[in-house]
Amino acid sequence: MLGLKRKEVFLCEHQVEWEENAREIADRVRVALGDLAMDIQHIGSTAIKSIKAKPILDIVVGVRSFGALSADVFSRLSENRIYKSSTQPLPGIILCAIKSNRESDIVLSNLHIVVMNSAEWNNHIIFRDYMNSHPEKAREYEEIKMELARQFPNDRDSYTNGKSDFIRKILLEAKAVDEG
Repeated sequence: MLGLKRKEVFLCEHQVEWEENAREIADRVRVALGDLAMDIQHIGSTAIKSIKAKPILDIVVGVRSFGALSADVFSRLSENRIYKSSTQPLPGIILCAIKSNRESDIVLSNLHIVVMNSAEWNNHIIFRDYMNSHPEKAREYEEIKMELARQFPNDRDSYTNGKSDFIRKILLEAKAVDEG
């Protein structure tokens, strides 16, 4: 199972197929972006092997700069069913939804376009890697996610905002361990 309606929150057990799905999406992104894509990584909860997650993959692509992303690039992404979001929720990121078609209310995956080695890039990778190497922290994160999913089954913004303090704490912890 892959995909959820835009506001819906539902968690399921980790699926081994998510890794293959992520590779397939990365291949589509590579075709669309060519050498503009410096690196492409599977991130987010579906990339944390031991926890429940929303069945929506998150993929991050690192680019040299946003200035290199022309209208033609977004046209090629659209041809691959990757649609630039009309709202940009966060600075330093271009968010795209991967859907069966532009009009669909079901998002299969998210593509986060960020500048390579920026804070946005590094935080995604650090969080994923730290969670995968610290299963006790991943379980704690899963518990928070399950409680938030129970509280906000149709309010993804509140669900996402509810995780932010934990994510910030883990990033500080992971960076301190890396520096130590």
